[in-house]
Amino acid sequence: MKGWIALDIDGTITDDMHSVPPEVSSYLGSLVVQQWQIMFITGRTFSYAHSALKSLQFPYYLAVQNGADIIQMPQKKMIARYYLQGAQVIPVLEKFYNGQKEDYLIYSGFEKGDFCYWRPQHFSQEMISYMQKLQKLAKEPWQAMESFAFEEQMSFPLIKCIGSKEVMEKIEAQLKDFTDVEKTMIRDTISNNLYLILITDSNATKGRALTRMVDGKGRGRLIIAAGDDLNDLSMLKAADIGIAMETAPKILLQEADIVASRASELGIIKALKEAVSKI
Repeated sequence: MKGWIALDIDGTITDDMHSVPPEVSSYLGSLVVQQWQIMFITGRTFSYAHSALKSLQFPYYLAVQNGADIIQMPQKKMIARYYLQGAQVIPVLEKFYNGQKEDYLIYSGFEKGDFCYWRPQHFSQEMISYMQKLQKLAKEPWQAMESFAFEEQMSFPLIKCIGSKEVMEKIEAQLKDFTDVEKTMIRDTISNNLYLILITDSNATKGRALTRMVDGKGRGRLIIAAGDDLNDLSMLKAADIGIAMETAPKILLQEADIVASRASELGIIKALKEAVSKI
């Protein structure tokens, strides 16, 4: 094995939410033949990620919801999982969201059917329209609830807060002292006006997912990682060579060894060619 190539999906290998460009798919397949191990690490759910990756004709690992679930593909074999304890996190969020006109989403995880739990009555009509669009794109089942009254032992891979940048910055500040979880604020890939805060278990980050697989399966000679947003920062730090897309926030560009042109221009191909040549 020559090494690992860890890739974000949205804005990195594709700007199309439903598929990977055939040129990118073909190039990644050629790297697998050359004994590179490919790993996709995304904030998406399994069903949403698989809908974009289903055309790939080579084996790979898939870490979803920022590394909460790590799955071997195409076998769909669970390798590892790191989940939030609902009884620990939900009461804190309920306190923070008191008086807010919008709400947050809770995801059930790969092994529980990728349900998204939501409370429609807690969202504005404008946000309901966004949610309907999100449901059509993501395709995972959504379960409407009156309240988030789960059993105490219930655990979840990811909780997603959605709103304007101003509101998300306020929620992020309130979460600052809640050290038992990992939280990352990123841009929404569907609406330019919205931001997300992705909340996962403290062990579920893109960087830890990559390191975990490297430690378990062997390092090879080189570790390469590529991404375009702040939740990719830990992944780039865990790699020998970090690639940031030119559309990435400044902090990610500063961490990168290579800056790739945007996904719509298939920039990841040229960047990966440069990276693998350094072996």
